[in-house]
Amino acid sequence: MTREAPPPALERLCADLIVPRLLPALRAAAATATAAGAQEARLVFKVLFRAVRAYLPEALQPCLGEVCAVVAAACAAACESGAPESSVVWIAAKRALRLGTALVSRHAGALGGEALGALAGAARVVAAAPPGAASAPAVAAAFALLDALLAGAYTRSHFSST
Repeated sequence: MTREAPPPALERLCADLIVPRLLPALRAAAATATAAGAQEARLVFKVLFRAVRAYLPEALQPCLGEVCAVVAAACAAACESGAPESSVVWIAAKRALRLGTALVSRHAGALGGEALGALAGAARVVAAAPPGAASAPAVAAAFALLDALLAGAYTRSHFSST
């Protein structure tokens, strides 16, 4: 089954704005546990989620490994921050995990093993946080990502062995 090509406007947006400007800003913002950095990361994670939820723009494909690594860095920063559950740091982590779930459930074929491993590690870190350390929505997003990873692994192993 062939996929429908992304709209030209989405390709242009990725090529002109998301890849050259937003991804470098996300890389810097996601690793910090400051409120300003987390707010910026939250916004970029949301833009990326909207960009990949239905299509996978060609301009974004070479950057998927980097995006997954940034998701992992954001989740690790949230867990290490000691921020309260309601903090914007946890909102950014939840957004990162939702982006990871969208990538795995819709575009797993374009992700390499290293990218899938980074996403699994990100979900594990948040899901294994002590009770009360992580926000409930972030933990739910972590389990949703783990579920998508396991469902994808089952589908890949089931259909490759038949």
